[in-house]
Amino acid sequence: DEHVDSWYDDESSHGDSSPKVTEMAREWQRRHDRFHTIGYRDGLIAGKEASAQERFNIGFKDSVFIGHDFGRVKGITSAMTSLPGRVMEELVEDGETREAIRRLHRSVQSEDSMKAANLGEENNGASLAESYKVQLQALLGD
Repeated sequence: DEHVDSWYDDESSHGDSSPKVTEMAREWQRRHDRFHTIGYRDGLIAGKEASAQERFNIGFKDSVFIGHDFGRVKGITSAMTSLPGRVMEELVEDGETREAIRRLHRSVQSEDSMKAANLGEENNGASLAESYKVQLQALLGD
């Protein structure tokens, strides 16, 4: 007596390709392809999400420093230009420097903070906020 598995057709074990075996092979291939595609897609999505999060974290960190610098320049120039003329003259003796501080103040006040944070080629890759910071430091001798 031959032992025959009940789930497998006895005839197909002799090497002929019965319709049942062929159908099982096609079904296995369809499932393999489907799960392979799903796995690939899931991996791709997870990779994109991780990459986007990493870029966001870097951008957020950079923007905090840029925003801080822009706020300081805005605050310092506002404070200096709001001083009475005599006090401003005592702090900044040179008339050209005082006028340059006023121009910088008007320029900074006219800028939107988002635009000031953007990096631009006209500033050699630096943000407008960084450019304002450098200008103020040059005027104040910091």
